[in-house]
Amino acid sequence: MTLSDGMNMSKKVTGFFLILGFSIIMLSFSSRAVPPPMEDAPYSIQETAENGFVIAGTTVSDKTSWTNDAKILKINSNGEEEWNKTFGSPNYDSLKSIAVVQGDGYIMTGETDSAGSRKQWLVKIDQNGAMLWNKTYGNDWSNGKSIQGTSDGNYITIGYSNKYIDYIQINNKDWIASAIDFLYALFTDTGVPGREIYESNGANLLLIKVDSNGNILWDRTFRRSGHDYGVSVHETADAGYILSGTTKIDENQNHIWLIKANSKGDEEWSRTFGGSKWNSIPAASILQTSDGGYILAGYTDSFGEGGSDVWLIKVDNKGNEMWNKTFGGKEDDFGNDIQLTKDGGFVIAGTTYSFADKELNPELWGDIWLIRTDASGNELWNRTFAGVSWDDAYSVREVSDGGFILAGSTIANGGDAWIILKTDLQGYEEWRKTY
Repeated sequence: MTLSDGMNMSKKVTGFFLILGFSIIMLSFSSRAVPPPMEDAPYSIQETAENGFVIAGTTVSDKTSWTNDAKILKINSNGEEEWNKTFGSPNYDSLKSIAVVQGDGYIMTGETDSAGSRKQWLVKIDQNGAMLWNKTYGNDWSNGKSIQGTSDGNYITIGYSNKYIDYIQINNKDWIASAIDFLYALFTDTGVPGREIYESNGANLLLIKVDSNGNILWDRTFRRSGHDYGVSVHETADAGYILSGTTKIDENQNHIWLIKANSKGDEEWSRTFGGSKWNSIPAASILQTSDGGYILAGYTDSFGEGGSDVWLIKVDNKGNEMWNKTFGGKEDDFGNDIQLTKDGGFVIAGTTYSFADKELNPELWGDIWLIRTDASGNELWNRTFAGVSWDDAYSVREVSDGGFILAGSTIANGGDAWIILKTDLQGYEEWRKTY
């Protein structure tokens, strides 16, 4: 290193810590207490054939070293536990999506750090929770976000990976941008589910089709910016796939990315949706509607009443926008999952700060939020469910006997806990349980 290089490096380090110090000062004046990261979280819930429920997520296994294990919970229709299983590596393990294999147990995807690097993880268990097999995919930074059975008896899964990333291109950024990335990762409200820390090492959206034993039939990567992340996938009526995720437009913006692929995973078309602000957040969920189009839900800073608002977008079968709706108030509100209802409408689950119980939550931490709309996205009703601290719903399903079941995180007995909440058809609470 030359003397000139050394002086430049010294200036960069000094500037970096000036930015760091300024950010800490600004945070000290924030009106909202940032909630702690929820390390016990159920990310996906499904109803089983006997009208019970199976839930997959993560739980802290060692609070000293803050390592996590994957967790699967089976409950009956009244929320009473039938069994639970935890398993994983000595490091970090999490399951983000679960699908029911009728008569043959359950299949899940997530991430595992079993070999010192995070890889996408597929796990198959039987109906009693015993592991049948598990497989890993991707490079040293990969994650599975959604899995679904396909009509041919196989499985489709989406996530992201640094596989095929051009590190020279990704890392060719000035030091100010690197400092801002660091600060964003450090101080972002990571307790808000669904908000990923989009790391500066880059990733591609990764789509994988596997057989019933987890063997890869094919895989596809999709790239726009080198910071591209898959969130949700569903098989379409033509045996193709609709994918949703996010792509980085520039240093100040992320946009929702919608991709239609054929039965072999090859792209047919893609669309992006977003505004002018930093957090045009990725779609939490994508579904095909009865008219052949698609509905996607997430949240955005660019539109709505203020802060982040729940964002619902309807597109036709070519991805052209038909309409969009926002839901929220002056503070931050987030949509984490959307499902079709039997009458053709939609139900969205997430968290609200705008309409949280301010007496019960004086520090302005969020409450679970459930929104019901008609087929045109017009709100029919919304319900909030308060706890003693910060609460959020990650997953929602319409239940066969009427009503809805939600899975999320809460604070209970002084620590993080899973919360499962059952409502009637109008969204009024019937019971809640913590685990």
